[in-house]
Amino acid sequence: MGSVPSNTLLCLPQEVLMVKEFSRLVGSIKYDGAKPEKKWPTLSRKTQLVLDAVKASIDKGYETVEIIS
Repeated sequence: MGSVPSNTLLCLPQEVLMVKEFSRLVGSIKYDGAKPEKKWPTLSRKTQLVLDAVKASIDKGYETVEIIS
């Protein structure tokens, strides 16, 4: 008892998988001399712009908002 059957698929929440991947990337940079991918500053900024627009839309009663970068 107590062990997971070999045919059982464990599904982790997306947030957990994101933290695990982020930790793996940081570890590879810190300990293995890897370099961060150049796409991440731009990608994270665009993601933040979208999230800010979603919040602004909700705050305005779900009105359409323009995303300005």
